[in-house]
Amino acid sequence: MARDIIPTRNTIRDKATKAGKDAVNKALGSSGILKGFAQATLTPIDGKDQEPFVFMFNPNSIQMSKKVQWDEKPEQGNDQGRQQFKSGMAWDLKLPEIIIDTYETKEDVSGDQYVGKLETFLYVEEETHAAPRLMFAFGEFAPDFAFVATGLDVTYEMFLANGTPVRAKASLTLKSYETNKERQDGAGDTSNASPDHARIYTVRRGDTLAMISQYAYDTPNKWRHIASYNDIEDPLRLNPGTRLLLPPILK
Repeated sequence: MARDIIPTRNTIRDKATKAGKDAVNKALGSSGILKGFAQATLTPIDGKDQEPFVFMFNPNSIQMSKKVQWDEKPEQGNDQGRQQFKSGMAWDLKLPEIIIDTYETKEDVSGDQYVGKLETFLYVEEETHAAPRLMFAFGEFAPDFAFVATGLDVTYEMFLANGTPVRAKASLTLKSYETNKERQDGAGDTSNASPDHARIYTVRRGDTLAMISQYAYDTPNKWRHIASYNDIEDPLRLNPGTRLLLPPILK
């Protein structure tokens, strides 16, 4: 007569663990992300490398802040002056904890796909002579701005025996550069934004001809066309406030 086999605690635990793993694997898509779950991304929209930085772990918090400048005009006999609106300021978006962990694969977490990718958001692009504009999206949370990166802090927290870093926490600060509408309309152009008609563009601080070409024609490669049309001898020197005529692109 065969004896009944009484499952041990370890056997029950192992079966439960396997069942849990099977359930997770079934819920995972081909990309390794849970089906139905959004994945946060940062995508550059300037330069040659427009591959997004895909977050390994979605952010637990996103900080957004905006300030407005007011001038106080003194008024005789009053306890305080009258506040007069001066201007609005850009939005600041901070991702205070971006976790990157490559312990399982033993990859260098500072490599081009990981921390190195975040670093490129602060570097000048060859084509635009400026750091790339970025779009941030986390599912339905997708601010209607193009951003530029203004700061990056990285803390390496785990290393292999040979010193290879395999875990890092990064904090990235972004500043809004323009809205989607401004980008579609040519960023500063108050007339109809159509590549079939000449229009006026007012140069802003940090602008380059390649960036203006991107705004106006959806490609940075028309910068020579703009330079020639406006008799610009040095394309690397643009004075803020200068009004440029953006020529039509005839089809």
